[in-house]
Amino acid sequence: MWNVLIADDHLVDRRLLKGFLKGRADCQEAADGNEAILCYNFSLHEQTPYDLIIIDLTMPKMTGQEVLRRIREDEKKRGVTSGMRVPVIATSAMDEVELASDLKLFDGFFEKPVNPKELLKKIESLVKPKK
Repeated sequence: MWNVLIADDHLVDRRLLKGFLKGRADCQEAADGNEAILCYNFSLHEQTPYDLIIIDLTMPKMTGQEVLRRIREDEKKRGVTSGMRVPVIATSAMDEVELASDLKLFDGFFEKPVNPKELLKKIESLVKPKK
């Protein structure tokens, strides 16, 4: 099973995403950007890094873009190469055209409501299967 962090300030959206991944992923949830960073750091401390992070772009306390920036800075400090970085998928109620400049750093983007089949297809293209 994959180890996945779902960061979104809306409980219903977190639970929907978690439901889409049921049986394929062990999902942790964060309700804002600060919690997402705490979860990310804790996963590294416990030596159980995430295989994937799904993050809402518009969260309180810290945006999804800022969370991604901090994750990439941490990976750079730890010497993680681009091919070994944790994939990060963005979600938002805004459409892709409105967010074009913000999305280039993410590994994928889904406008809400998220299509579960498309999400799983994208995840499978980004994350190696677990044995």
